[in-house]
This record gives sequence, C-alpha cells and structure tokens, in this order.
Amino acid sequence: MKGLSLEVRVGLLILAALVLFGVFAVMIGGNPFESGYTVKVDFNNPGNIQPGASVNIGNYRIGRVDRVEFLRGNQLDPQTHRRSLIRVWVTLNDEVRESIHRDARFYVTSTSLVGESLLGVEPLLALRHRRGRVPVLGRRHR
Repeated sequence: MKGLSLEVRVGLLILAALVLFGVFAVMIGGNPFESGYTVKVDFNNPGNIQPGASVNIGNYRIGRVDRVEFLRGNQLDPQTHRRSLIRVWVTLNDEVRESIHRDARFYVTSTSLVGESLLGVEPLLALRHRRGRVPVLGRRHR
C-alpha cells in the first residue's frame, strides 16, 4: 500500500466499511432477496411479538414476522370464520412450504428469560400423512 495515494486508501477504507455494513445488515435482518410466502396468523393475545421477530420450528429459523395489526374482534373474518383481535403477517421460507399446512399451530414464545419474543410453529405433519395432502397456506412472492 506504499504506492497508493491517501485518497485511494481512504476510498478503499470507505468501501470496506460499506461492505461490512451490508454483511451485518443481511445477517441481522435476513436476506431481502430470498423468496418466501406470506401467511396470516390470528391471535387473541400474541404477547410481545414485534415485526422482525423470528419464526422457528424448534431452534431452526424458517421465517420472520412482517407486521402486526389490530383487528376489530367483533367482526367475523370471512376467510377464517373467526373473531380475532390481532393478525400477524408472517413470511416463511420456500423450503418449508411442503411442511407447513393449514392445521399448523403457531404460538408465541421467547428465546430466554430476558430474550425477545419469537413465533414458534408446530407443523402437525404426522397427523395428516394418513389422510392425504392438505392445502398449503400462503401466497408466493419474491
């Protein structure tokens, strides 16, 4: 680096910092280019779940919470035929599409005693193999 001017060295330093920032942003927030599909999950009390929270099966991350919205609990949802107070919009990775069916159970849990909340999933796959294929939830997006 002795032959490089001060401007070139500063430029390389700034470029390296931007690359590191990008890598950390992807590690923390997830890959914005990965494909997945959206699922709506209704709760009456979802605890402290926030947008950006992980969605896990066991200890394996399969998606993220996109948004949380308040519903009017006094109206019947025409799609789910339920009265719920909170709707959580979740993006799940395409790799789990064949494992997560309509009968999957979503629940709120935490990573530790002081940790943030995450959404856990029980696929309930074993119950459905005997009766045939169950429709998969969600819509595909990129």
